[in-house]
Amino acid sequence: MSFIDRPSPNFGPRRGGASPSLIVLHYTGMDCTEAALHRLCTEEFEVSAHYLVDEAGRVFRLVDERMRAWHAGNGEWGGRPDVNSRSLGIEIANPGDRPYAGAAPAVGHAPLAHSTAGGFRAFGHGTGAQVRSGPAF
Repeated sequence: MSFIDRPSPNFGPRRGGASPSLIVLHYTGMDCTEAALHRLCTEEFEVSAHYLVDEAGRVFRLVDERMRAWHAGNGEWGGRPDVNSRSLGIEIANPGDRPYAGAAPAVGHAPLAHSTAGGFRAFGHGTGAQVRSGPAF
């Protein structure tokens, strides 16, 4: 799988020596990929993800998997805080009310083929951290 590199300035080190064991799927809630890339790659917005998958299934790599992207806010999972330090974040370019058919194959391959750790638990951003999964998720 190939990636389109579009580095975001919005990241930091993983805290407490954490490594990713979770994958958090989000939808952008925006009308187009370019708007989502602008938001995720502009410092003033203080939000990012490791990957963005567009409607055609192209995968943009925004933050190195070894780093902590800022996608889950203050979310916790399994009674443990700081989901960002323990996860990979994947944004799917979608306003939330459209089918995800074009992006679906790429979502499964984005981190799994190149991740720094195995044995992931995946969930939609709406099942544990801050909720926003949308009607078509």
